Amino acid sequence: MSDFETVHEEEKAFVKRFIAANRQDRYLLFLSQEKMRGKFLSELYHRLAFRDSLATRVLPRDQTVVEQRLLALGSRAEVYVLSPAHRLDQQWHSLTDVLDDILSTSTEAIVCCLRGELAFYKSENGAYILHYHPNKPTV
Repeated sequence: MSDFETVHEEEKAFVKRFIAANRQDRYLLFLSQEKMRGKFLSELYHRLAFRDSLATRVLPRDQTVVEQRLLALGSRAEVYVLSPAHRLDQQWHSLTDVLDDILSTSTEAIVCCLRGELAFYKSENGAYILHYHPNKPTV
């Protein structure tokens, strides 16, 4: 197993909580090496191998209330972002600003709202709120 100490804590928590167990090491390896990070980011375009039991699809008509839903679930006002868009990737942003940006453009991103408990993921094929419920078993 590779040493994943170089992976940002927000990224590591996202992968460990929301990604299917059989893909976690692969994704962490990609994130741990700058020259391989692009492989992980390219997976954002389609559909990450996330745990379906923790995901709620956000329909296009509901995207205007995403921020309200995330805040109601406990999101921080400042969030950490992973994205192929360099202006967003590996940076902290205002939840309002980053959602305005990614929902009004074709930008793919993972928005880490609450470490290991809440995230928003937008791909070209859809958007999802990923939420860990401590009292609900995960698959």
